Amino acid sequence: MALSTVINDPEVDVAVLGLGVTGGIVAAELSTKGHTVIGIEKGPYWQHADDFAPVKYDEWGVGFLHKFDHPLRISTFTMRNTTTQFANPIRRYTPLGQITPMGHGVGGMAQHYAGAMGRYGPWAFEMASSTASRYGPNFLSTNVPTNDVEDWPMTYAQYEPFYVEYEKAFGLTGINQGPLVPMSQNYPLAPHPATALAKLFQSSTEALGYNPYPNVTSLASQAYMNQYGVQVNACIYDGWCAGFCNYQCETGAKANSAYRTVPAAIASNNFTLAVNSYAFRINLNSTTGLAESVSYYDGAGNIHVQPAKVIYNGLWGFNEIRMFALSSIGTQYNPSKVTGSLGRGSTDAGGSAAQPTVSGTVNIGGNAYPSGNASGGAYAMYDLADDNYDHTGKNYIGGWGDPAEIGYGGYVGGLSNGPSNVTILAGGVSATAAGSGYKAALKNFYLPTSQPVSMTPSAPELPDTRWNVDLDPHYNDMYGDPLARITMDWTANPYNGAVDLLPTAKTILQKMNASNITTNMGVPPGTLHLESFEPHHRGGMRIGTNSSTSVMNLYNQVWGVQNVFAGGEIANTTGDNVTAGTHVAGMTAYVAAEGIMKYLSSPGPLA
Repeated sequence: MALSTVINDPEVDVAVLGLGVTGGIVAAELSTKGHTVIGIEKGPYWQHADDFAPVKYDEWGVGFLHKFDHPLRISTFTMRNTTTQFANPIRRYTPLGQITPMGHGVGGMAQHYAGAMGRYGPWAFEMASSTASRYGPNFLSTNVPTNDVEDWPMTYAQYEPFYVEYEKAFGLTGINQGPLVPMSQNYPLAPHPATALAKLFQSSTEALGYNPYPNVTSLASQAYMNQYGVQVNACIYDGWCAGFCNYQCETGAKANSAYRTVPAAIASNNFTLAVNSYAFRINLNSTTGLAESVSYYDGAGNIHVQPAKVIYNGLWGFNEIRMFALSSIGTQYNPSKVTGSLGRGSTDAGGSAAQPTVSGTVNIGGNAYPSGNASGGAYAMYDLADDNYDHTGKNYIGGWGDPAEIGYGGYVGGLSNGPSNVTILAGGVSATAAGSGYKAALKNFYLPTSQPVSMTPSAPELPDTRWNVDLDPHYNDMYGDPLARITMDWTANPYNGAVDLLPTAKTILQKMNASNITTNMGVPPGTLHLESFEPHHRGGMRIGTNSSTSVMNLYNQVWGVQNVFAGGEIANTTGDNVTAGTHVAGMTAYVAAEGIMKYLSSPGPLA
């Protein structure tokens, strides 16, 4: 194998690693304000009209072969549940296991997400102090002894203006999130038309004293131009993007950086785009300790050394932690000693795979938009989330926050539990999985006279001192660098919350006049184990006020390496379980952009 050619590129103000949600925002903010920026992206720049629309019915290629997703042959992760286990690598995207792939290309993972949005409310940013203030200093440690919960470095009120900027850039739909999540202005686009089932959920929960609101989405309900002058197309309600594992959008209505922020960066003439380029190191100056350049492989295998005054790490999740570990940035977390910060506090966004569930049937038909994405057309509510009800005497904190779980009425074409044109024949060919029986089920699914309804409550997974992300000593990527190793498992907090909230869920279904209501108590933690990663891991590279437990300060500036910034869900101080993963990541990207501009103006620590 021939040695790679080393190419030394001219210095820029800012080098952005990864052009997903946060990288695109930083690139647009800095370049449109006159700074030179390079965006280094592992995959191509997908164009929805050229790449997605012509193959919109290729469910096998898109949903099963993952032809638009990250190739695991380049790099993957290893997983285990305890530090005493040997971590195994994830080698395939499988329908019944590791179903969710990583993003690949400009737009990142948001090229094929569901588009469900929603802000974290005030409690999420002050989870530790608020719990101690209301229930006493020992409540959390008594009920969750291994918790590693910390407050965010700023309050909801301080983050609120940055939320607004993100919501305008991505063109979020909805009205607001009710009285429990105060907003200075409503979402910029109108909500999607509500379905009959959503209206039933709305009227029933209002009758019970709750405050439902139209589900918040990033699927444009109408044509829109954002603050960067980027024109956004409206959703055409054909249901394609709601297919198996949330297919890519053929019109660009599903918001991501490729169609919201990166076009503005390109139009600024201050931006250079390096696609099909794999970043592998942030190089530090041995004298100053500052970052001086990024090293990456281009599509031809050449190594580029890209000098920059500031480096923003916007890679996805575990890749972000891995980049810092490979570059000797931050202090690796040690779970046995509970010291260090890099890889600390990472959580899965949801609860265990077998949560308690209550289900039934309502006699209500379809809707006017049978082929829309499930994120549209629904109603959600925040009343049972966070600490919006009294937890005195309970054995968990937080509440039922995910609108995807407590919201109802999403468009039928977007429901993942219905048949698609390609079925998963896990048990072999049968009368209901192929042929006339399958076709009848498909017709009945899209033209229903009744609909199954179910509710799966869950409290949030909390940062846990036992879990961490580090470098695996046994497995490497295709270039010979160690993979990221995830040590994590389900914990009791989500399950305990689910058990407590299940009677409330049943009351809601009864108010909706559901019939044949049944309850399934699920499986407690310890019986089933976390065995695959999912896209919304939160924490692991936390922002905070304590440099010994967080990697970055309130401006997303790395402690000790002042000219390196980072962001994303993985930067959550403490992740909540409301559907705000991308939403809160976008908000903090604007905080990071402000911090970078402050640093470029006057280099030094910002906090």
